[in-house]
Amino acid sequence: METHYPDFRVDDLLAMATQATGLEDFGPETFREGLERLVSAVNQLRLTEMGLLRARNMILGNLIARLGVWDHRKRHPEVAAETIRKPMFVLGLPRSGTTLMIGLLGQDPDNRAPLLWETSMPCPPPEAASYETDPRIQMTNQGLQAVDGLNPKILAVHPVDAQLPQECIGIFSMECLSYIYGAGLPIWDYTDWVDAQDPTPAYRWHKMFLQHLQSRFRRERWALKAPSHMEFMGHLFATYPDALVITNHREPVEAVTSHSSLHWHLWEQSMGEVDKTTAGPKTADMLELWLHRYVDWRDAHPEKDTQFADIAFSDLVADPIGTVKAIYRQFGLSVSPLFESRMAAFLEQNRQDKFGTHRYAPEDFGLDKAALAERFRFYRERFAAQIDRR
Repeated sequence: METHYPDFRVDDLLAMATQATGLEDFGPETFREGLERLVSAVNQLRLTEMGLLRARNMILGNLIARLGVWDHRKRHPEVAAETIRKPMFVLGLPRSGTTLMIGLLGQDPDNRAPLLWETSMPCPPPEAASYETDPRIQMTNQGLQAVDGLNPKILAVHPVDAQLPQECIGIFSMECLSYIYGAGLPIWDYTDWVDAQDPTPAYRWHKMFLQHLQSRFRRERWALKAPSHMEFMGHLFATYPDALVITNHREPVEAVTSHSSLHWHLWEQSMGEVDKTTAGPKTADMLELWLHRYVDWRDAHPEKDTQFADIAFSDLVADPIGTVKAIYRQFGLSVSPLFESRMAAFLEQNRQDKFGTHRYAPEDFGLDKAALAERFRFYRERFAAQIDRR
């Protein structure tokens, strides 16, 4: 399969976004360094024609969305008064059931999870009356099929649809400070740079974006998800002091291996053949850093424990609805009959094997199981009560 080095240029991408929207003000310049580093990292990879198109469209789409949201905020300053109350955040190692959890929480009529279509094309803000029929839903699904080249191999690892929840990294991507770019391409220099940044601008944008989305369609609370929040817990609570955090816990060897597999499948889409063994070591490094920061923060802030629900992956898989009920009891919330029936329907429509079975082994991705287990012993011991449940 023929591949080429991209020749993306920051000024060209900004000009294309401006031409597409007729807007010129991208808001605070805090996104600029991230954009420059991202473009530089992508330009160092050999990509297929599909990979070139996907990378360009992702960056350009986020710049277009940023322009629109910032312009709307300037024209509607009253949106800044929107209040975000007790948002629920789903955290946990990637591949620990976080997608299942946010899918279940999204069935609560009181919850609103940001969906892929509205984070991809957020302007104008969604309206309550047309939320299920907005033409941007069909446009997003058409784009997924035509540009992203979705196939059963990818869907077996991570389902994607316009009306499924989007992770917070999809919101952070408009600030160009997001792991979503590194999930699709092995741009480790950029990802390592993200690890070292102060994410305050990203969380500021995150809150502004939620205010934007809810300005014409409000529910009781937001249900949100991103494993990468684990390394920035202090910034999450500085932005949302009353946040309720659900953390899924899974045997780390399994989670790291599964996430390495996801990376590899996504890289293949954009780069052609990719050596599997290149995916594991850097993925393990990244997740170890996230978990160290998360464990250290939890240990340093026991006063926040009442705002956390620690969940065993095995319990979630064995009894999804019962697990959600237990979480709601802990947080003083109620599960309505409608919510419960909608969860049951969601589980029936989204069976784990709907798109095939996801199989993987550590050695496939350049990982040694025993060495990996030792590296993550600190996390396993800290949350043994959840991880050791079988």
